[in-house]
Amino acid sequence: MLLVIRNPRFRLLWSSSVINFVGLICYFTVHGWLALAVTDSEFWVGATYGMNGLSLVLFSAGAGVLVDRLNRKTLILIALVCQGAPPQR
Repeated sequence: MLLVIRNPRFRLLWSSSVINFVGLICYFTVHGWLALAVTDSEFWVGATYGMNGLSLVLFSAGAGVLVDRLNRKTLILIALVCQGAPPQR
């Protein structure tokens, strides 16, 4: 395990994954908070979290198939374009 941590590319991948996960949790929290502020109903907060989770479950299986079949570089470029980020060289 310590050999993996010494690899700078792995550290970069791991730290970017942590930052991405923190951003996702912040998004879910603010999304639910906005639903509470707009509707003042706990039901819609739960429905918001449920729909976010449902979309993750539904699209994860299809994304797994695409990841196995497509070229990694092409897939990363497509993901960056979908996110609106400029491609890195």
